[in-house]
Amino acid sequence: MQQINNARQQSSAKGMAVEQIRARVRQCIDSGTGRTRCRCGQPIDPEQMGMYPHAEGIKLKGMGRQWVYIRCVKCSYCWALWKLHMQLDTDREVASCP
Repeated sequence: MQQINNARQQSSAKGMAVEQIRARVRQCIDSGTGRTRCRCGQPIDPEQMGMYPHAEGIKLKGMGRQWVYIRCVKCSYCWALWKLHMQLDTDREVASCP
């Protein structure tokens, strides 16, 4: 039972970290400080965020360093956060607007 509770806590922490990054991306888009549209014209949608392990990525609690990107729903282009002009503090687990 303890192992199940530990797994749930880890999963919850990962989900919170992902939601924090997604919220920061939304904040940058809403404030107009980051790129708001893909080159194809489609609005950038933070709900399309994905990630994978990467040595140069941002630290996410319980997940290590992750390369975070947003895939365009129209043309499938994957935007790294830096290409969206969103600055990342890779050591403090925070994404911020420029």
